[in-house]
Amino acid sequence: MANDRRLMLTASLVLLFWFYLQGIRVLLSRMFGVVYDALFVGPFSAFAVVVLAAMFLSFMVPPVIAEISPSKWLWIFSGALLALIRIAMTAEDPSWRLYTGIAAAFVGTLVLSLAWRIFPEILPASMALSLSVDQLSRAVGDTLDPTMLSHWMPYQTVLSLAAIVLLVYAAGKTTTKDRGISPLGAVAMGSFLFLEVSLLNFPNALARWSTVDYTWAVPALMFATILAAWRSPLEIGEVVLWRIFPGRMLMVIVPMLGVALGALYRGPIALFGLVVAQFWTVWILRYFIVNRNGSERYLSLGMFAFLILSFGYAFAFTYPYTLPFFKGAGLEVVLVATFLTFLPVFSWAAYVPSPAEAFGSRAWALLAFLLVASSTWFARPAPVKWSSRKTLRMGTYNIHYGYNAPWKFNLPSIAETIARSGADVIALQEVDTGRPTSYMVDDALYLGRKLGMDVIYLPTIEHLTGIALLSRFPMSEIRGTMLTSHLEQTGIIGARVTISGHDVHVYGTWLGLTRSERMRQIKEATHFIDAVPGPAALGGDFNSTPDSPVYTHMLSEGFLDPFAKLGKPQVLTDPAISPTERIDYVWFREIDPLEAEVMDSTASDHRMVVAEGKPR
Repeated sequence: MANDRRLMLTASLVLLFWFYLQGIRVLLSRMFGVVYDALFVGPFSAFAVVVLAAMFLSFMVPPVIAEISPSKWLWIFSGALLALIRIAMTAEDPSWRLYTGIAAAFVGTLVLSLAWRIFPEILPASMALSLSVDQLSRAVGDTLDPTMLSHWMPYQTVLSLAAIVLLVYAAGKTTTKDRGISPLGAVAMGSFLFLEVSLLNFPNALARWSTVDYTWAVPALMFATILAAWRSPLEIGEVVLWRIFPGRMLMVIVPMLGVALGALYRGPIALFGLVVAQFWTVWILRYFIVNRNGSERYLSLGMFAFLILSFGYAFAFTYPYTLPFFKGAGLEVVLVATFLTFLPVFSWAAYVPSPAEAFGSRAWALLAFLLVASSTWFARPAPVKWSSRKTLRMGTYNIHYGYNAPWKFNLPSIAETIARSGADVIALQEVDTGRPTSYMVDDALYLGRKLGMDVIYLPTIEHLTGIALLSRFPMSEIRGTMLTSHLEQTGIIGARVTISGHDVHVYGTWLGLTRSERMRQIKEATHFIDAVPGPAALGGDFNSTPDSPVYTHMLSEGFLDPFAKLGKPQVLTDPAISPTERIDYVWFREIDPLEAEVMDSTASDHRMVVAEGKPR
């Protein structure tokens, strides 16, 4: 019976920590919209200040509460409350998600603070399993967690109620421990949390960093995460490494080298480095977090470290508009977090049994096999629905990182808009592929799989933000380059497709926010296109109206505007709601336009432009 209660307690901890991870992801993503609007839409209101303060307090106050009242019954109450908040968080309203995200961060941090004191032997393994469950759920949804969509509400209700029943029954009858967390352990916990919610637990992010196919990254990451929580086959080596100073230094160096390999190299060696970093990061949890002389309040320090690292990583993506110091600093932030995660190896700490020791090797091996096999199945490549169209129907769509204008994460609706457009080639701008501020979803991979289209992607910022092309024609001769950018880095990407016996080169781009930068970039872009003669099409968000020098330059380079050629009115494209400007275009060269339209969808903050033509 004791083992049954232990298993039920572990199951409840797995679910609660998963709910906590999802709450953090929601909060970070919603805060992006709040801060973005405060900085660029303006004015910077008192609401934004209050929300930022609430975010910090939601992570830093709960450990103090846990120190004042380290009660098992408080843990049961807070765990049940977190499960209920998770039900409410399923609703997709942006404002509601902001408030429930703050609530989930507060209650979830309280659950975590108390769990380190009450259930230290079970928590590390439960956290590892939660990470694996999170990976599996995202593999099912092609990197978009399907449990965060509104249709999941009835199932989430059942799942949350099951978590409550498990924790009330199991925790209420379980003998608890009385441990705390050291200051170094607390910083390590915050840094660990940052690494897991921002990079290491997401196969799509590791695949983009390493440029290895996502299909291979999913099972590799799942295997490493599960193995790290299991008994290591090198236990003697572990003890040796733990007890000597050079060995402990090696524990710090190895994961940092893994992260560096992932950032600086390409291919399998880069993916291997990142997977090793994930293995080491999860594995080390059971050695140094628990401390008899610690205190829950120290976790406030760890949560502060988590927030600082998260903001620093966000600045690395938004450096032109925040702090230029952070340009290209994404790797440095991740390396700092990795170093902080392993600092406690230099202080004595208690040993926590691995799950295999607690529950049996056979059961753990079976669970590991099922998780790896199921994730591999869901990650398998989706078939491309090749087009037989004799004309080029091309669209361009600024997808706003997957959001619509009111900051609802709207990628399924964006996919529906593209499908309704009938376009066989689409140039995408503002494409995130694993960024904490957009639910860690790979926009390009998700849209490609949902629409049955081939995908090529050009990262322009920190491996994980850029531009992409989707196509239902086979793409070859893939090319891409960066364009000179003093503000946000951008580029141009292109490929050759064959349509009715004609080779057509299709390109996508995004131009900068200042007039001088756009003129320099469009000249570089057309020079890049001119390197390959023949029919060509260029789609993108040009941030330029028809009376601009950019528009005039495109005409001078032999491109034509299908709307003007067909005598159609200049339909506006930005913003999506009540548009006032035309800044999104599809341009043709040596292609006779047949049709041109602007979709009326408001799924993004821009409208989608579509043009169809016949190559000469």
